[in-house]
Amino acid sequence: MSKEEMIQAIKTNCDIWKDELIKNNVLLNDDDVMTIAITEDAELLRYASDELKNNYDIVKKAVKECGYNLEYASDELKNNYDIVMDAVIKNGWVLEYASDELKNNYDIGMMAIANEEQAFKYVSDRLKNNTYIVMSVVVRDARLLRYASEKIRSSKEFMLECFKINNYSLQYANYDLQKEIILDVIQNDIDVLNCASDEILKDKEFILQLLRINWNVMLIIADHYFEHELRKAYRCGSTNYGCDCCG
Repeated sequence: MSKEEMIQAIKTNCDIWKDELIKNNVLLNDDDVMTIAITEDAELLRYASDELKNNYDIVKKAVKECGYNLEYASDELKNNYDIVMDAVIKNGWVLEYASDELKNNYDIGMMAIANEEQAFKYVSDRLKNNTYIVMSVVVRDARLLRYASEKIRSSKEFMLECFKINNYSLQYANYDLQKEIILDVIQNDIDVLNCASDEILKDKEFILQLLRINWNVMLIIADHYFEHELRKAYRCGSTNYGCDCCG
């Protein structure tokens, strides 16, 4: 199929033009053909030549149509502010494909997170240490605290604010801070242990310390250990909780 025939097929939405284009290396490297083709189907950027993947106008059209096309852009364009911003506006997940420099850009990071909170995984360490950004994520999904900086997760003031928003934020606090927060409230609120990490619940010395403060802690701990034994028994296929396999 000639260039003119391909362009006509694309414009008339002929059913076979995509298959024909993908098999034709000459046309895949033709700026005119690919610009029209990508306008019709942005995912065709993946088949474009390296030269076209570095073409600003073509890539911009592609990411505006589908943010995931950022994956196929050249490294140079993955470091282009306008192109990456267009991509994350379309879909926050694609921050994964941006350059390290732009993963460290506040505006791009915030835009990506605004569209998809899971994009927080891909922002730079500097932005994972920004209290405003982290809090904007916590209000939507507290589990993402696991990706926040150690400094953030060691701040009692900040983690208490997170705890007020979602009690399960507690399990992502620094280990020593978890213990400190639990000690502060355990006298009046044993349910706080339901939000603690498994590491805390396996700390026998700490649990004994809590029992001396509030014996009702046993209600939470008993449930936890019973569930733990059941899971072990299920894994080994035994109903005998004291078997050699389950311990």
